[in-house]
Amino acid sequence: MTFRSAEFQHFILIELSKKGNKITLNYFIEYHGKTILDGHFGHIQKSFNFMEKQNDISNIIQLKKCLEEYFRN
Repeated sequence: MTFRSAEFQHFILIELSKKGNKITLNYFIEYHGKTILDGHFGHIQKSFNFMEKQNDISNIIQLKKCLEEYFRN
């Protein structure tokens, strides 16, 4: 289930409010913004996707070697 899935929203906004709960949906939660780690992970994900197209990565050792090679170049 994704963070903003329709099923989740339905459950929270409709089903819980039927039980007398006051519900508020806020996508801009404090301290939930992008950080430097999000950018770093995005870069690793991009490199993984690139390497996966060229090589069959089936274990952590191959992943480590591919990422080291990618970032070395």
